[in-house]
Amino acid sequence: DNYKDAGISKEDIFHYVYAVLHNPAYRAKYAIDLKRDYPRVPLYKDFAQWAAWGRRLMEIHIEFEAQPEASGLGLFPGDGVTRKNHAAEYNKDADGHRIYTGTVRFCDGSLLSGIPPMAFDYRLGNKSAIEWVLDQYSERHWPTDAEITAGKAKPLREDEKVLRDKFNAYRFVDYKDYVVSLIKRLVTISLETLEVQEKMGKAEDHGVDLRETYEKASAFEEGAGEGEEAAER
Repeated sequence: DNYKDAGISKEDIFHYVYAVLHNPAYRAKYAIDLKRDYPRVPLYKDFAQWAAWGRRLMEIHIEFEAQPEASGLGLFPGDGVTRKNHAAEYNKDADGHRIYTGTVRFCDGSLLSGIPPMAFDYRLGNKSAIEWVLDQYSERHWPTDAEITAGKAKPLREDEKVLRDKFNAYRFVDYKDYVVSLIKRLVTISLETLEVQEKMGKAEDHGVDLRETYEKASAFEEGAGEGEEAAER
């Protein structure tokens, strides 16, 4: 009803909402509210533009394996020292914020270098998308029975013992080529996502102010019997 356009489909609305939820201005302004309640979706004036942004973001996020690998990245032997986990290398500034170097070190000691540090700015929760992939494709190291008996590790639950003894077959060396390729594609995805988000941030139209909507909702919940009256205020 707001847009007076009968041609808007359910899919268009889905794409629009996906774009709004990726809008950095929206997420920053309502960060506290989004932690305690469901999101309220603002009605931006240029529906078509926001729906187009959401459509493109969904394409690259869902079809991530079909995206091109980023160029300019190189895989090097590194120091050859094995580690428990993969990790993105970084330094810290005076305020303790991470400054990524653009290098990923795999558990076999090899390095993937040349990643634009900006790619780590695309985050899923408290980690960059690249770091989420590194976590998912790290080998799981379960303690042995001898380590548990010696008090060097905590006892395992029965389900954890089954995972350790029956399903702990993943070895990074068997999937290294795929993981390297996936990270290169993820760099492409991260950079394009950030590019779209930058356009969102520069958009002059940020729709209606949701603050009043959140305040009314909170007043309604806290007012109990007087909820409707509080919400109308």
